[in-house]
Amino acid sequence: MPYLFNRDNHLNWVCVQVILIGMSGAVGTLLQIRLMDVAKDAQILTAALNHMPLMLLMLWVHFWVL
Repeated sequence: MPYLFNRDNHLNWVCVQVILIGMSGAVGTLLQIRLMDVAKDAQILTAALNHMPLMLLMLWVHFWVL
């Protein structure tokens, strides 16, 4: 029985990556909306704190994966 995620089955990996990228974009957008509603006068600080983990994640991915 072949494995669902093996090295030769690239289409499954592409599908998983597309789903994960879409989910991360949706979570980021929903989190941004919630934080902007909660932070009445500190929206710039809230936006910076929301974007900082995403930038650190991208830095980590570029450093370790690429």
